[in-house]
Amino acid sequence: MHPRSSGIVSRVVGFGSPTNLTAGASGTTSDYGHPTYYSGPNDPIFTLHCYESWGTCEVEGMKIRIPDAARPAAGGDAHLTVIDQASGWEYDLYKVRSKPAGGGTLEFRWGGRTRIDGDGIDSAATASNFGNMAGIIRAQEMRAGRINHALFMTARCDSGTYVYPASHSGRSCSVLGESTVDAPPMGARLQLTLSREQIEALAVPRWKKTILHAIAEYGMYMGDTGGGAYGLHMESGSTYTSFGQEDEMVKFARDNSVPTYNGLHVFNLRDGVDWARYLRVVDPCVAAGTCA
Repeated sequence: MHPRSSGIVSRVVGFGSPTNLTAGASGTTSDYGHPTYYSGPNDPIFTLHCYESWGTCEVEGMKIRIPDAARPAAGGDAHLTVIDQASGWEYDLYKVRSKPAGGGTLEFRWGGRTRIDGDGIDSAATASNFGNMAGIIRAQEMRAGRINHALFMTARCDSGTYVYPASHSGRSCSVLGESTVDAPPMGARLQLTLSREQIEALAVPRWKKTILHAIAEYGMYMGDTGGGAYGLHMESGSTYTSFGQEDEMVKFARDNSVPTYNGLHVFNLRDGVDWARYLRVVDPCVAAGTCA
């Protein structure tokens, strides 16, 4: 356990209750998810161009195939992820602003790539440099009732520092005029101390137990900053709706009677768990394999 675990947990839960997950925001400005597309040999070719002058963009000038119908998330982050199945690379793009029909120059603020058979880190489209696919919750996993990986967590702000497996920090709490004392470093891994039996005994829906089991077994890594509290990431429905298909998470929510509010299915992550009592922070030496 991290030596300042209790202090960091207190700070994180002090940001506010965990943000509820929603499904159905595809194509709206509320979509801050990570849509994922799988390219094939007949898809048009795009030349990648990072328009921000932050230094050397790893993927600048690379040519990749992207489905013509693929579109970025419509929220402010405008994420877009492309999996090149032939080469094994995942391309992660942030703030896509131009994607011409039929191919051409695809403009985005910044981006990177990571191996799909690797560890999911050292890309450049999230504050932590985690790959866009790393830790997102997918409808197929929810249907199976099993998530076999750690989850991607966002929080209001960080300490201005980072720990492994992150390689970059995000929005420091100091930028918001707040103290950085016990603020979580980017890359922090939070984990529930509830046992499998304790989770199964909770009076919460089955879908929520699926998520809680993943947080207890694998944890959730802080990968980005933003919003007012802390929360998790689901795959963007644009992965499906871009092609005229129904959002798989919306379909799952409907099949499992997840309630709606203002047209969105709302997965209540907030209630039913004493987050302040059962969260802990794992020392980053565990993930790095450097514990004494």
